[in-house]
Amino acid sequence: SNAKPVKMKDKSVQVMTKRQVKEGEEITIQYLVENQPTRIRREMLYRKWFFLCSCIRCQDPAECGTFLGALLCQRRHCGGTVLPAEPTQRNSVYSCVECGDLVEYEEAVRIMNDAENNT
Repeated sequence: SNAKPVKMKDKSVQVMTKRQVKEGEEITIQYLVENQPTRIRREMLYRKWFFLCSCIRCQDPAECGTFLGALLCQRRHCGGTVLPAEPTQRNSVYSCVECGDLVEYEEAVRIMNDAENNT
């Protein structure tokens, strides 16, 4: 994001830029904290603000290097990174970047939910 909402004393809100914005560049704000994977952030944005985000991070399978939605490949002797093939598509198949092994969306979500519940 290149801007942030600022609440004023009179309860109005002003949008202030966080950096120099080029002429014609879209003004963007961050709606959520960044510690959730794309599949969760996009769902939350849609439920609360009724839009599906298509920012650079949401479009990147590796989430701009955060790998929050990544899995470890379960194929014997691989251990590669498994990422969603199309992160902005609901129910996207996941694919290992090393061996190409595929994991169906439902299985990937089950693995992530199990991991989250066991921490």
